[in-house]
Amino acid sequence: MFGSLFTPYIRYCMEEEGCMEYMCSLLHDNDLFRAYVTWAEKHQQCKQLKLSDRLAKPHQRLTKYPLLLKSVLRKMDELRAKEAGITMISSVERFIHHVNACMRQQQERQQLAAVVSCMDTYEVVEGSNNEVDKLLKEFLHLDLTAPIPGASPEETCQLLLEGSLRMKEGKDSKVDVYCFLFTDLLLVTKAVKKAERTKVIRPPQLVDKIVCRSCGTLTPSSSST
Repeated sequence: MFGSLFTPYIRYCMEEEGCMEYMCSLLHDNDLFRAYVTWAEKHQQCKQLKLSDRLAKPHQRLTKYPLLLKSVLRKMDELRAKEAGITMISSVERFIHHVNACMRQQQERQQLAAVVSCMDTYEVVEGSNNEVDKLLKEFLHLDLTAPIPGASPEETCQLLLEGSLRMKEGKDSKVDVYCFLFTDLLLVTKAVKKAERTKVIRPPQLVDKIVCRSCGTLTPSSSST
């Protein structure tokens, strides 16, 4: 019942950050909008609240419903009314959890999209001529936004960790790499010169195929040797 009535809150909460950014851009670029907001915020009905405070109100109000219902529940004496109150509180908390999950998934998708936008085309093999390059082109796209193989369609790849490492190459040489650890795979990339981009230099490693061994905790003295 509560979830069906408050469904619009899901979209509102997910677009709240975008609304804030749009408001800030208008306040910066639009003199008429800025003048109107300044006048409105001084109005008695605004109770000294700014527009940004008003935009955040629905999200804040949503989190206060369980507290309100619990206060009402403490005043109830009839058993049936208490059971109804407990059921409603549970329904509200489930809905809030769902909203938070949707917002978290949106942030994860945005983070993943930012990583993907900084990666160059994944070259599996080097073509011997232009004709081969054309044939390979359709296979050079590494789609990190696709559903994880073997998982439900709702499960998408998430960035868990990223950072610089030195990878051994050959017997005596090492190369600086930048690694991305996702939910299901590890990507080894290298920075592209004169650009804030990276290029995949090794085949993607499936996480469930990687063998990890603990090396213990390195002390300052041992790490310098």
